[in-house]
Amino acid sequence: MSRPLRGLPVAIIDTETTGLIPAESHVIEVAIAHMALGQGTPELSWHSLIRPPVPIPEAATEIHGISDKDVADAPTFEQAAQVIRVHLSGRQVCAYKAPFDAAMLSAEFARVDPESVPMRPADWLDPLVWVWGIDQFCNGKNLRAACERRGIAFPPHGARADTMATGLLVQQLLAEMANTTRQWSGTKSFSVPRLAWSGLVEFLLWQGRSALQSEMEMAEWAAKSGRAYTCTWHEILGVEPPAAPEPPEAEWNIEEDGTIRRET
Repeated sequence: MSRPLRGLPVAIIDTETTGLIPAESHVIEVAIAHMALGQGTPELSWHSLIRPPVPIPEAATEIHGISDKDVADAPTFEQAAQVIRVHLSGRQVCAYKAPFDAAMLSAEFARVDPESVPMRPADWLDPLVWVWGIDQFCNGKNLRAACERRGIAFPPHGARADTMATGLLVQQLLAEMANTTRQWSGTKSFSVPRLAWSGLVEFLLWQGRSALQSEMEMAEWAAKSGRAYTCTWHEILGVEPPAAPEPPEAEWNIEEDGTIRRET
């Protein structure tokens, strides 16, 4: 945690799953790439389909294209668990939308070993949080949109393709942040660290603050538009949830006798 960010050995991970709820879903594909931050390009370290203990829902197959037939001869997660740990060992873990992958992997490791320690996405690098700030006025914050804005080729969706694309995106985002003094996240902003020369601890603290700030702004937007928004980062960091403003009172009121009155 005390190491400088530049040159830090990183393991980028991505998963495909049977669903979105960790307690009810299973990992069916894992890809891990290795690289050094700010140096070179990612190299695929390990990739495998995973055979889940339940059938893969058709709705999930429509998203990632993986069917029961594809995983029929694949290892189970229990058989792959130690290999995954080896490829993550000694490296800073990174994932696009880290809370999801961390929760899915933690649930799977817990099924293999109930005493296993859950993965902490607060200690992971999450380039989605960076994109929230850098691309805050751009449409689309998913991995494909962030890559396409930067001319990064995006193959068909899958853990292997997403992992390699994330690695290329990370290097590009680091370069952008190292060369900017711009403030992020609107009026409630804080500055980007001079990240080429910052340490990992400093950067993770900044990432956490940025994630909380983005949650607050999204919660405010949801309140104004009458939509529900579920936050996750405040739970991950163990802090109070961002407070969403109360919906504004109606400007016009209808009295009991039917008279329409405007509030002043």
